[in-house]
Amino acid sequence: MRGKKLAFVFTEEKDSDYFLRLYSGLFASFKYLTHNFQVKVFTHSNQMNVIQRGFYDIYLRESIKTMMYAVNMFFEPTHVFFVSPITYDFEKFTTNKGIPRYLIHKGNKFDKEKESLFNKIIVELPEETQYYNNSIHKTVVNTDIFKPINMGKFYTVCMPQEKTPNDDEIFPNIYGSISWAYDTTINLPLQDTDILNVVLNQSKCVLLLNDNDSIEFALSAMACNTPVVAVEGTKACHIPGVLTAKRNTESIVKTVSKAWDVKYPFRDAFVLPVLQPKDYAKTIMEIIE
Repeated sequence: MRGKKLAFVFTEEKDSDYFLRLYSGLFASFKYLTHNFQVKVFTHSNQMNVIQRGFYDIYLRESIKTMMYAVNMFFEPTHVFFVSPITYDFEKFTTNKGIPRYLIHKGNKFDKEKESLFNKIIVELPEETQYYNNSIHKTVVNTDIFKPINMGKFYTVCMPQEKTPNDDEIFPNIYGSISWAYDTTINLPLQDTDILNVVLNQSKCVLLLNDNDSIEFALSAMACNTPVVAVEGTKACHIPGVLTAKRNTESIVKTVSKAWDVKYPFRDAFVLPVLQPKDYAKTIMEIIE
């Protein structure tokens, strides 16, 4: 199988750090895929470069056109995986004739008419997602990075620092109220996964008010055995093991206080059985064989 070549093409115009965090579980699965396949990653950057990471390389190209040129002319893959959080004009992403095309889709909005463009679709959200005739639902967290560390709990609450425009309207003064009630509140770092792992381990709980990467933060925290509180209506509140608060300040503060006393092996109970990168790699191998 080592002769098979897998190309992973990230379609959104974001820098590579964004993808390394948002798709950290997928990147972690490459460690297992490279035992059997040649793997190369293609993503956006204004500065053309090649980043060597273990047994695979990340090729940085300035546009989807130059990425696909590099895929077809220099790598000549046997299988192409498009990784996209939104629906693109995938018809324009031409691959050499006869090469199987797959989509790894993180999101809940996908044009049903584009389903026929792919041999298989992997949908990376556990709920509120349409099911397609050729789709597989898979959720994963990088358990190699996000894991329990024996250290002190310096933060009582940590929250993602990105707010949605509606946060202040839905939760009046919520950020001020939380900070006032818990004077060691910290906003989660959004880029560096290693720092994020440390902060999650140093926090008594994680509070998620909206859907900005809530699935990733929730799973990452649970992999560190840190309790998670999510407001009802968010995607994270559907994850087993996550505490749900009503959409008001009083309920949020009360649920956060309750979460402090929770001592539970979230990692062993909810994450390791089904959400490991090794399982993700196995899913991809089963698809292409």
